[in-house]
Amino acid sequence: MSGFDFYVLDLFGSDKPFLCDFYSGMLIVPQGKMVKYVHGDYLSEYEKYILIKITDGKVISKGEYSLQEYKDKKDKAFELFYKSNKYNDCWNGMKSSFVESISEEYKKQF
Repeated sequence: MSGFDFYVLDLFGSDKPFLCDFYSGMLIVPQGKMVKYVHGDYLSEYEKYILIKITDGKVISKGEYSLQEYKDKKDKAFELFYKSNKYNDCWNGMKSSFVESISEEYKKQF
C-alpha cells in the first residue's frame, strides 16, 4: 500500500472505492517534468496539467493543457472571480486587517 492508501484508510475507515458525491471543485493534476521549482508545494510549475471539473462527485469535464494554456486559463478564471460578489465579500472580510490605501493592482497580486 502507498502512503495515500493509508491516509484513505485512516480517513474513511476503508481502502475500498467509495462514492465521493460531497466534492465539487477542480482537480489539478500536474504532468511531466517540473520546469520551475518554487518552495511552497503548489507553486511549482510542470510541463502539462490535467484539469478535472467535478460537481457533486461527478466528472463534468476533463482536459489536458500545456503550462502556458494552464496559466492563461487560471488567469482568466481569476479575472472572472475578481469581478464577482464572492471575491468582494472575501476581500471585505479581510481588508480590515490591512492599510486602507492598498492599490487595486496589489489586491490582484494578493
